[in-house]
Amino acid sequence: MRVFFILLILFSCQSTNKSSNEKKVLLISIDGLRPEFYLNKKYPALTLQKLAQENFAVKEMIPVFPSVTYPNHTTIITGVTPDQHGILSNTIFNWNDGPTTEWYWDHKYINVKTLNMILEEKGFETASIHWPVTLNANISYLIPEIFALKGWYEGTTWDLVRKYDSNNIVDEINREKNLSEFKNQKQSDAWATEAAIYLLNKKKPKLTLLHLTNLDKSQHQSGRESLKTYKSLKNIDEHIRSIYKHIDQNTCMMILGDHGFIDFKETVNINKLFFDRDWIRVKNSGEMVSWKVIAHKSGGQAAVYIKDKTLEAEVKALLIKNQKLGYNYVSRSELDKLGAYPEAFAAISAKEGFNIGSKVDSTLTVKYETVGGQHGHLPSHQKMQTGLIAVNCDLENKISKNKIKNTEIFNLILNFLNI
Repeated sequence: MRVFFILLILFSCQSTNKSSNEKKVLLISIDGLRPEFYLNKKYPALTLQKLAQENFAVKEMIPVFPSVTYPNHTTIITGVTPDQHGILSNTIFNWNDGPTTEWYWDHKYINVKTLNMILEEKGFETASIHWPVTLNANISYLIPEIFALKGWYEGTTWDLVRKYDSNNIVDEINREKNLSEFKNQKQSDAWATEAAIYLLNKKKPKLTLLHLTNLDKSQHQSGRESLKTYKSLKNIDEHIRSIYKHIDQNTCMMILGDHGFIDFKETVNINKLFFDRDWIRVKNSGEMVSWKVIAHKSGGQAAVYIKDKTLEAEVKALLIKNQKLGYNYVSRSELDKLGAYPEAFAAISAKEGFNIGSKVDSTLTVKYETVGGQHGHLPSHQKMQTGLIAVNCDLENKISKNKIKNTEIFNLILNFLNI
């Protein structure tokens, strides 16, 4: 009898370990996901709504500042704010040249360990499809987010993805799934969906990251409630339905966003304020010659940098005075609390109905007849909130269904995987 109980205990331990080893995570980011898409049935998102109703769903997830794509995707897979992980915005600021057009594509800019790094170091395989800031990362099945941009990467986005993937995985997926080149973001999302299904079924990585982008593009182009946005949402919802069919009970599927959206019909060109005071000098061609004070904008916000420290009091007074143009002033102490822009003097965040621009060869404000959509604003703004749906993730009674921060996702995933 004693031998029987010993064997029973050993079998139980082995079963527990086996179950733990079989656990996997699929993390799907829908760029620009708003929680009302799955909480309100007026939206054409039947799959998301069904998954939210039958599983675990959060009413609001708070992004980090700035509420733009690259810092928030990096926070999700590191658990820390931009001042710690190093991805401060979508594009890179240079103290010599000012704002650049170079994006934070490369994994080398991340200062801390990501989920992929932790798992790969422990001997697990991971996958990443179009996830920001993964170029040149040590990921078993890597399909990085990278796109053609003059002065940085030439050629087509498709060519670049094939060039910088790992182990020719893009060609393998095309061959095995009978797929072809994508040429726009809608096609890219469709291709990425099929790629995720292939990797889940054939490679079975411990962690798979998937970034779907076309919903973000549509909201930028035509606002929160446009027909184009509704069509893009429906299309994304169909992709989620396709993927869900391939999820087993050992796989935690998290569907989340990186930010919400605000509609705007007016832009404030903040650098025009500085240009008019001779703090920014440019050639007739528009090329910058020098700067003393400059704003590095991304989305509906901008970080303000000062080379000439004697101007700090004047710049502060100028920015506070002109908030009536359509923005809120964000002080250095507020940035410290937000974990944002460690080297900036201050920042600004657009008010409802406004966007931030950076042109100096334009009027200070520009009004539009049509609505556009933007994000980047302070995370305290209600419309910047994004969402989270979790399937098979065992989150009940572990986090709030009302509101969480995206910094919590990192540990939730590690805990689920027993890492």
